[in-house]
Amino acid sequence: MEEMLIEVKNVSFDYPDGTPALQNIELHIPKGKVIALLGGNGAGKSTLFLHLNGILKPKEGEVCYKGEAYSYKNKDLHKLRQKVGIVFQDPDSQLFSASVYEDVSFGVVNLGIEEKIARERIERALERTGISAISQRPTHSLSYGQKKRVALAGVIAMEPEVLILDEPTAGLDPEGISEIMGLIEELQKELNISVIIATHDIDLVPLYCQYVYVLEKGTIQLEGSPEEVFSKPQELRKVHLRLPRIAHLLEILRNKDKLSIKEGATTISQARRAICEMINHIK
Repeated sequence: MEEMLIEVKNVSFDYPDGTPALQNIELHIPKGKVIALLGGNGAGKSTLFLHLNGILKPKEGEVCYKGEAYSYKNKDLHKLRQKVGIVFQDPDSQLFSASVYEDVSFGVVNLGIEEKIARERIERALERTGISAISQRPTHSLSYGQKKRVALAGVIAMEPEVLILDEPTAGLDPEGISEIMGLIEELQKELNISVIIATHDIDLVPLYCQYVYVLEKGTIQLEGSPEEVFSKPQELRKVHLRLPRIAHLLEILRNKDKLSIKEGATTISQARRAICEMINHIK
């Protein structure tokens, strides 16, 4: 049976003006899994994230970590945020120290742990994110991609069990996207942590994620494996989302060109197998 790290139980939350932001949200984050959170702007993704590490408190319902409801006492929230870390979309909103090393060390130093252990954590985080060579550089001189790595390293140094990533590929070129997603995949496997990714890049989801939640107007509209969610193109389009481009191409080949390609392929390798199966069947 899977160990459940975070459980969101019937959570609702309103904006200060009374507008509903989240409505009856049920969400489960098991240990060691990569979860995608999809939805358009204003769907409630960022608001949900701020509930997961206790920055916001639900109007109704509760959020639990390892079976215990959040208490929202300062001491308990401090411990929680060591285990549930957020890397925000814009790294400039997360970086505020003069150098890379100082920025990565900020959270660890404030844990109050022994200096030797803190230094070891910092060095491991720098190495794991590939930024040891630039640890003494001023943060303002870094490229956007390097800043994203520094922000990630600062959270990884806290040794979280849940890593929340808000649009980790935003603002990156194709090479940068491949590098940051490869790094996230390596970290997830090496550390056996749970990763929650909010992204507009639908094509990344079947490559890296095992489960998907789709938000629209503060409610969960769809959930399931990538194969299950992307097998419902009409429901996705109703909430202004699209299929992965490979799945869309195969959908066109089936519907417009009447080719007998089986459904369910969402990646290039899956599509290749499906096309080869169709060709071999014709032969």
